[in-house]
Amino acid sequence: MKKLIFLLFLSAFSLEILSCDCKEYETRNELLKDEIDNSDLIFTADYISNDGKSFHLKVKSIYKGTLITNQIIEGYIFDSYSKLINEKGEWLIYANIEKENKININSCGLTRSRKKPSKNNNYRPPSPKLNSKQLKKFNSKRKKTALKDYKKEIDYLEKIITPLENTKTIF
Repeated sequence: MKKLIFLLFLSAFSLEILSCDCKEYETRNELLKDEIDNSDLIFTADYISNDGKSFHLKVKSIYKGTLITNQIIEGYIFDSYSKLINEKGEWLIYANIEKENKININSCGLTRSRKKPSKNNNYRPPSPKLNSKQLKKFNSKRKKTALKDYKKEIDYLEKIITPLENTKTIF
């Protein structure tokens, strides 16, 4: 019994915690400014594949950083804040360049897919007190808002950051 208690005690202190706290912003515009300022790369890309630890994307439009349209880039899970891209479709990517020229996407940031833009940490969850009809209405409204935000964000990026086409690659 003493061994069991000792092992439980020891394991409680040796577990690596894989959660993170995302910084809270007053507005989405504050988060957007922070993402633009702190990302090495901003671009849209099509999902190609992932193996559970890394993923591959095909670059479409470039808003910040040195990439080439149609370039295939690899992203990787570097830490508990990293986001794994794992769904088909177009994605708006805010990323940083890490070791071996792989990209790292912050799960607290604005990276999201065009198909499911509300699957992002930045859209508040529904109140636990909603019934099924209210929840359905809430989710429908949240999806519409998220898609509208996605489109507005692309328009904004196109206006403030000249899309870079066919520039020299760093990879």
